[in-house]
Amino acid sequence: MSDGNGILEYMFDEAARAEVIARFDELMERQYPSVTGESAALVDEVCVAARAENRAAAAQLDAIGRLFGYRLSRCSETEDWAIDTMEAVAAEVAAALRIGQGLAASRVRYARAMRERLPKVAEVFLAGDIDFRLFATIVYRTDLITDEQVLAAVDAELAVKVPRWPSMSRGRLSGQVDGAVDVWRNAWNEFIPFLDYPVELRKIVYTTNAIESINFQLRKITKNRGHFPDKDAAMKLLYLGLRNISSERGGYSGTGTYNWTVALNTLTKLFPGRIPLC
Repeated sequence: MSDGNGILEYMFDEAARAEVIARFDELMERQYPSVTGESAALVDEVCVAARAENRAAAAQLDAIGRLFGYRLSRCSETEDWAIDTMEAVAAEVAAALRIGQGLAASRVRYARAMRERLPKVAEVFLAGDIDFRLFATIVYRTDLITDEQVLAAVDAELAVKVPRWPSMSRGRLSGQVDGAVDVWRNAWNEFIPFLDYPVELRKIVYTTNAIESINFQLRKITKNRGHFPDKDAAMKLLYLGLRNISSERGGYSGTGTYNWTVALNTLTKLFPGRIPLC
């Protein structure tokens, strides 16, 4: 229906178009809600509550661990008494929290792991950065490590990595933890000599940041060029790139690296006559 100029038809089409757009907007809003000031504030409250829940769970296990240490100190210093003390503390916790003996015993086990086996991961847990599910998975997957040095190394590595893992499924979490454990187990014999160096040298040597920085620069150079006519052309470009990197990032012999002088002087003392003193 329209008049001679088609004005009514035009108005009808515009109304229908607006209705369709409104329906699509409503559908998109349902599927992908837009962020508003009020919704952002509510999400922040959720995050704060989640961290508080994590800290509360960690604090409970920390208190149970301290209770276990207190009871054990009053009984004996030997490990022979630890099993009996665990049962006694589990019964005490079960009565206080009104939970079953088995559940209380598992909490005592996790509490002991926080204090005795995974202190670095425990710090992350106490800060609220990970939840109980993640901590329990780590305890379970590292339970068979008997070498104290390997366990300490795994604990330190996981403490750095676990804050990035909360969204993973239990299967992926297990795989990540197992991977960290296998790395240290397989490379431990090669890693032991590294511990003989002084701390100031280990802080410089252990990190791969400098290597990663060079690799990034080389990838940037080759990416910008696109393709090469032959292998020699690529090698020449990488050689020139390395020269520029050495002059701009780190200076001669790495002198721009933080605390490099201390590390170089330490190497000079360990290997006299092989490295020029800085």
